[in-house]
Amino acid sequence: MNYEFRNGLAVTIGVLLAVTAASAPARIQAQLKPKIYVTTTVDVAAHPDHCLPGNPCPIRGAIEKSESVPGGAVITACFDEAVVPDAKRCPGGKEPLLQDDANFDAGTGQWSIRLTHGSVPLQINTGGTEIDFASMLEPYEGPSDNRVVLDGSGAGMQMALQVESNDNVFRGFDIRGGFSEAAIVLQTDLSGEGASNNQLGPGLSFRDISEGNAVRIRGMTTVNNRLIGSWCGLGADGTTERPVTNDCVFLSGGTQGNVIGGEAPEDRNLFAASQLGVGVKMENVRTSGNIVRGNWFGLDVDGAKTSGLFTGILIVDGASENSILDNVIVGARAEGVSIGGETAKTLIEGNMIGIGPDGERCAGNQTYGIALQFGPHTSRIIRNHIACNQRGGVVMTGPGTVNNTLSENGITDNSGNAIDLAQRANNRITPPEISLLEHSRVSGRACAGCIVEAFTDPVGEAAHFEGRVTADAGDGRFELSVPGGFRFRALTLTQTEGMNTSALTTFRAVPPPGTPGPTEPTSTPPVGPSPTGGLIRGRIFLPWTADAAWLRPGG
Repeated sequence: MNYEFRNGLAVTIGVLLAVTAASAPARIQAQLKPKIYVTTTVDVAAHPDHCLPGNPCPIRGAIEKSESVPGGAVITACFDEAVVPDAKRCPGGKEPLLQDDANFDAGTGQWSIRLTHGSVPLQINTGGTEIDFASMLEPYEGPSDNRVVLDGSGAGMQMALQVESNDNVFRGFDIRGGFSEAAIVLQTDLSGEGASNNQLGPGLSFRDISEGNAVRIRGMTTVNNRLIGSWCGLGADGTTERPVTNDCVFLSGGTQGNVIGGEAPEDRNLFAASQLGVGVKMENVRTSGNIVRGNWFGLDVDGAKTSGLFTGILIVDGASENSILDNVIVGARAEGVSIGGETAKTLIEGNMIGIGPDGERCAGNQTYGIALQFGPHTSRIIRNHIACNQRGGVVMTGPGTVNNTLSENGITDNSGNAIDLAQRANNRITPPEISLLEHSRVSGRACAGCIVEAFTDPVGEAAHFEGRVTADAGDGRFELSVPGGFRFRALTLTQTEGMNTSALTTFRAVPPPGTPGPTEPTSTPPVGPSPTGGLIRGRIFLPWTADAAWLRPGG
């Protein structure tokens, strides 16, 4: 449906369509949103004559018109066919962005909207606006196809886009420049109303951010927003690094229910390169219920390691009940995942930390895979693959760091300890004792009623989860049998009392079939060093066979 704008008001061409839209379900109404075509990259204050037939339509004028339409409009552009021959043609009466535009870059084939007007952000205050510069591109596969750049370089701006409303969508453009806050800020307005149910991406690319963060989401009433299918710190080819300065995503001030990434491959965000910041940061006590899922940290579009981030994911200052699921986190200059302070109930599950997406090639973080330091409690670290990190797999530090559970993790080929408890972390729980080890059976003594988990590994860590058993509630004795025998030749155990999990036992060499009797601790690995080329010994990316339901709520 096309709209004309007369005297600053939107009127339909075709009363029937207007009546249909008014009575249709929300899903159909969204499909009938009018389109407003940006025709110039010049940044000037919005004027009532903007975007009327025969008049230029700059970005600020387009936003003002969208906010005058009930339910909002789609702001887009069509493109000079001499530059983008496969793009959709402009509808009748609409003008494309032309290659003689003052801000067209023939080298990149992109049009830059230089945000210079009074250094005032583009403000989205009403809701329902979609800025979608991909809608006229066909085919469109992601940020590498973007033709429009919001450029705040040299403008001294606080942010490029300030969003204080709901149900907006931003898709298919790059943002670059320096921002004292962030390129995009979703926040609570002065009345206390938040920016909720907004979607960032797919197809956003944050690059060459010389100051500030890429995205900041803040405020207790700012909830349920998504960032999907976008890049942070990459050029148009998806492999050249174009770093941001600070964090790619910063969640704070009590924001809740936001999802960064998703289960589908197309929802994956690439957090590739930052000079000083992290991929995703969460802070403040009420910042909770957020999910970081399925993203790549420290990798380019081909899965190759970049110069990376300071930390992959950072949670501090009491942010609680947040989830880190199914991400690949490599190459950080510090930890892959760092949780600090009195932060509670973090779930870290299904991630590959220190290894590439293929599950084989080392791309370690420069300190630990996961670090819980000085106060995190009731964390659950489940079914992660943690390898090749330069100081160790998992470290917990400080007397307030308690009730943190590890289960079914594959931890191997780290330079330091697989699991390290320091300064009274997890109530100083010690590993269990092994009294008998055979080819397919291990027995010993743990704390009464504790859960014992067994692992085997080519080099004495915990690459493969073999199974679990609950120790006797009286004397703590346990026995675990594995039909067919243990997978690798070095066995280790942990025990969990309540929610406190121990470090690993000193590994024991698994005897060959038919060898009876106990074994003694071994000081050297039962196999040689890893092969060259940075491959993980034993290829730890294996399907898990046991059920960790006992760790889940209600389990």
